[in-house]
Amino acid sequence: MGLLILAIALYHRKYPIPIGVVFGMALVGILHILAGNIYISGTRIYDIWIIKNIIKMDNIVHLIGGYVSVFISYTLLIQHLDKETVIKNKLILCLILILMASGIGALNEIFEFFAVIFFDAAQNVGNYYNNALDLLVNLFGAVIACFYVITRHIKK
Repeated sequence: MGLLILAIALYHRKYPIPIGVVFGMALVGILHILAGNIYISGTRIYDIWIIKNIIKMDNIVHLIGGYVSVFISYTLLIQHLDKETVIKNKLILCLILILMASGIGALNEIFEFFAVIFFDAAQNVGNYYNNALDLLVNLFGAVIACFYVITRHIKK
């Protein structure tokens, strides 16, 4: 987490990051930390069912993470593209943003895997099913954010 904060601070010096994106990153970080470490009535927040046997709090956090990842990617990418290219290639931009956000989600899962290997955190991180579901929910969040980006942010 410290390395991520340092990278964001260094990037922000050269290319300002919108406050909404910074807020989104902070929200996802806080949700990950709190949901994984706080228990309510003996149940970790991540494991609380929002809709019984369908959606857990873990899914909500990953959905938000995928959504925010698109805006992180958009912020990084859009500063290097001209407006005409973006307007003409909305779907390609959307695909690139979804792939970038999916990569961010995959990196998160890799860090969780390292926690399993080096800190014996398998019980806290989850199994293969959890890993795959996290990646899928990240993808859904990214797709939702892309629709927002191409309908609200990219204008002729």
